[in-house]
Amino acid sequence: MALEDQDVCAMLDPAGGLDTRGRAHLRLLREPGAGAWLLVMPSHAIGNAIAAQQFVTLLRRRLGIPIFDCAFNCPLCAGVMDPFGDHALVCACGDDRTARHNLLRDLILWWARAAGHAAVAEKQGLLPPRPPIGGAWENGTAGADARCRPEARRPADVYLPSWCGGRPASVDLAVTSGLQAGLQNVSALDGGAAAARYADRKRAYLDTATLCDDAGLTFVPFVFEAEGGVGREGRAVLSGLARDAARLTGETPSARGELAMQALSVALQRANALAIARRATGSAPPLSAPLAAARDQLRFAAAMRLPAAIPFAVPIPPAVPTTGAAAAAPPCTPAPVLVTSLAACGSLSCSPPVLCATPVSSAAPAAAASPAAPPLPVGGTSSATPPNDSSHLCNV
Repeated sequence: MALEDQDVCAMLDPAGGLDTRGRAHLRLLREPGAGAWLLVMPSHAIGNAIAAQQFVTLLRRRLGIPIFDCAFNCPLCAGVMDPFGDHALVCACGDDRTARHNLLRDLILWWARAAGHAAVAEKQGLLPPRPPIGGAWENGTAGADARCRPEARRPADVYLPSWCGGRPASVDLAVTSGLQAGLQNVSALDGGAAAARYADRKRAYLDTATLCDDAGLTFVPFVFEAEGGVGREGRAVLSGLARDAARLTGETPSARGELAMQALSVALQRANALAIARRATGSAPPLSAPLAAARDQLRFAAAMRLPAAIPFAVPIPPAVPTTGAAAAAPPCTPAPVLVTSLAACGSLSCSPPVLCATPVSSAAPAAAASPAAPPLPVGGTSSATPPNDSSHLCNV
């Protein structure tokens, strides 16, 4: 079932029936790269497989189906976990954002090296030292604390020694969300606004872009939107890497770029699903009136241009008894798609360090679903295969 452009425009109109969050969500899903994970051929060998329960979580988000019955307190912070799981993608607690950032950084690093670049992660000493003058640094940058000293900063998540015109580039990776409360109105009008604003913020923060330019570096903010869209500068980096890799492999730049985009998209979405699962405290809610909702799901799918083979009704895992902190949940008990216990995988077959997501059984200790789950491990790799988080979710 396909929707004409006028139908999509009607859905995005404030009078079209969707609330602000719904319109923002739809626009974000139409950004370049937002649906790349749906076009991947699943393969555990190359790390492009998504666990079934995680796929359910991600598909519900994409189709605008609530993951939880109601809002509840996030078990890792003082925030409110909304029914769609938006909070989990920006929650500052639990190290999920750090792990997601480092995973995407390692993937970009791998693709850069595969394209023939001598890329370096988190390279130090890129900015020269400057003497403090009158409570600010020589060039006027404010901040007397040591963390603000230019020479102590690392503006390059991925450092490329030779980029446009032979000039080195400092690629600074970030993930933002256009569904944050303060950005929903903007995203409802322009799906690319959240990524563009965050890129501008990265340039302006502590005069990073100016300092890099003075040091002979090209500062490139590579911003992902949490729904999967990639900002303009990030797409330019991927395009350049694809072009360079194609010269080495004989592939077309478009094919190489598509592979890179899909790998990054899968990694991002799996990290999102895991962040949501870590904040779950109950069991998955059944789809209410699935037959009556089928038409609306199909309309959303068509508007988002999903492949026709994507299932709309996926079996939901059985309920899991609440334990520990979950027992103290509000009267309206939230019902997540997946409850996981997290542990660092010590298997020699897992590279880089991974997370094992194991469904919690009724016999599992109560601590397995406790909010005090261990933080996500952070690790990089320079192995011959691209780092990804497919193995970060080893089914046990």
